Amino acid sequence: MKLDRLQQLVIGAARQAPPRDDVPHGFEQRIMARLRSSTDPLAVWSAWLWRAALSACAVAAVAWAVGLTSVVLLPDEDRTDDLDTPAELASGHLEDALFASADSGPETW
Repeated sequence: MKLDRLQQLVIGAARQAPPRDDVPHGFEQRIMARLRSSTDPLAVWSAWLWRAALSACAVAAVAWAVGLTSVVLLPDEDRTDDLDTPAELASGHLEDALFASADSGPETW
């Protein structure tokens, strides 16, 4: 039998058969198993990024809670420094940070 004739017979038989409305047993499980077993690097990378994002959100929430707790529970007298204003405090720290690299201590060659 020629291949073209066989192809026409198979396609004709498929066109005469009515399509089924029911889904085979276990179809959803097979599809989901195939999706889980895919080795697409983008899918693996995406899954790891979602896990990292959830971990980062948890760390941020804990840090926010600790910061809020320290602000609420810390007495007012402990919040002030020896300097009078926050501008003096900021300028002192800025000056220390800028000149820290210039004053590297004794040079030993």
